Amino acid sequence: MPAYEHDRARTQAYAEIVRMLASGPREVALAGRFGASGRAIVGDGRRMSGFIVRGLPDPPAGFVYRIWVRGVAVRRSPGVLERTPDALEILVTNGDALERGTSIRVMLERASLETADRFPRTGMLHGTIG
Repeated sequence: MPAYEHDRARTQAYAEIVRMLASGPREVALAGRFGASGRAIVGDGRRMSGFIVRGLPDPPAGFVYRIWVRGVAVRRSPGVLERTPDALEILVTNGDALERGTSIRVMLERASLETADRFPRTGMLHGTIG
């Protein structure tokens, strides 16, 4: 997953989130530990989804903030939040990342999914998909 080190990648991610917000999106509020908050957004036509979070502490070395969408028959991760230079965590992904989900969790976990199940995960934010 590329980090938002370059202005162009960051600008494109922000522009995509702005497009989603301007299209009357489906939104889910996220609230959590340390005063962190954010939202999940699914844009017009369900072509793109975005996650934006503020207030998370820097993850320890080897850890990431991974998004999980859970539902009755669903448990999937659309990806990992990436830190921007202005201290936001964002992820933009194709499609409706909330489809068939009932909740969203942002978890602090090992960077590698192969080793993540062997270590405890820490829930950082939660949202209920309505």
